[in-house]
Amino acid sequence: MGRSLIGVNIVVLASIHRSFEPVQVNKRERIEEERKKNMKIYKNLKEMIYERYRGKYVVIAEGRIQAVGASLEDMKAVAMGANHRFVFRVEPGEKERGFLRWPMRKR
Repeated sequence: MGRSLIGVNIVVLASIHRSFEPVQVNKRERIEEERKKNMKIYKNLKEMIYERYRGKYVVIAEGRIQAVGASLEDMKAVAMGANHRFVFRVEPGEKERGFLRWPMRKR
């Protein structure tokens, strides 16, 4: 009787172990899908975000803007259940683009 219980336990443990592997793969896939969705929303709304929310923090999660706040502390608890969150500060002004010459020449 003890022998059959041991055999059953081993089979159950083996099946439990196998069931965890696909879940982790699926979780990674869900994170990647949500990250792509969040970045697409950011790219589509970037101009509007920079016009309306300069100097503020923005959280994009689950494919939409979840919250806008004055500090990073305000944004910590927003969309904690999401697979991926994009949290950033909207910096005032656009960054200047220039050209880097290499090697540098003395004038």
